[in-house]
Amino acid sequence: MAEAAGLAYAHVSGGIARSGRPPLILIHGAGGDRTFWPPQLRRLPGEEVYAPDLPGHGASPGEGATTIGGYAERLLDWARALELRPAVWAGHSMGGAIVLMLALRAPRQAAGLVILGAGSRMPVDPNLLALLGDPAQREVALGKIVRGSFSAGAPASLVGLAARRLAEADPDVLLRDFTACARFDETARMVEIRAPALVLCGREDRMTPISLNRDLAERLPRARFEAIEAAGHQVMLEQPAQVADALRRFLNELD
Repeated sequence: MAEAAGLAYAHVSGGIARSGRPPLILIHGAGGDRTFWPPQLRRLPGEEVYAPDLPGHGASPGEGATTIGGYAERLLDWARALELRPAVWAGHSMGGAIVLMLALRAPRQAAGLVILGAGSRMPVDPNLLALLGDPAQREVALGKIVRGSFSAGAPASLVGLAARRLAEADPDVLLRDFTACARFDETARMVEIRAPALVLCGREDRMTPISLNRDLAERLPRARFEAIEAAGHQVMLEQPAQVADALRRFLNELD
């Protein structure tokens, strides 16, 4: 682990030098950390990969942000501190919204975008927000999130592991994350994003339905949409090999 601009991050060089190849930066979702990206993506062969923990998540200190824009600004500060060249920014769920906002605020920093399980708006059930705000209902809230995050056929061991990791999240940070998602709606501005994009989702996504993912791809001027079978919202955990293949194809197209 390393640290820059107050954010902890993991960095894998890939072992293959490719002049001009943009780095890949993986941004996790609400209540998560870098380990919600499986090793097949954090160690994608031949790529320079960065996986930061957002403020208040994983090994990064702080209280989290209350807006998607707040997270985007922290990531831009982090990228400047590392003097990173324009990168391919990949974000899952809330991370996808952050990546979209980052591309709007600093378009020259985005060589490409990969959005997993996210839309140009991120509606949240008000009942879930209420549960997250009530300490006595925390277990109920976490149960709803976990049940909504996987396909019907997901292995019980994988679901259980995700549940344990989510339970480790700071309750206040988790509430801020979902509140930030509920406030996010940049639908009217998607046409401004000129970077090439890949929009991926699990066909059984119940947290961010496939319709929102497809709508995002249609609104982005240079986007392609792919649905992954036998996967829900945590598509990269359920089908890491398929997601890695799709990501590798996209990076090769950019190259």
